[in-house]
Amino acid sequence: MKIINDNIEILSEYITSHDHVDCRCKIDGYTWSPEANSLLKGHGCSRCAGKESYSPEYFSKMVSDINPNIQLLSNYSGNQV
Repeated sequence: MKIINDNIEILSEYITSHDHVDCRCKIDGYTWSPEANSLLKGHGCSRCAGKESYSPEYFSKMVSDINPNIQLLSNYSGNQV
């Protein structure tokens, strides 16, 4: 794979541009599996870009860690709504 973003470490191989590739961000250590074509287009770490989607449990824990007095009134379904 051509290196477009020096901050991404490629952890797996791919055959077609629509295959998912395991990656690790060299900035924050986040791992994710985007389609190869998104990396080839220059897309980077989804967490650094603020586009990471959290599980409802993880989001609830993050809110509780920030302020245990906050009560969620509905289920978290992702930040891309």
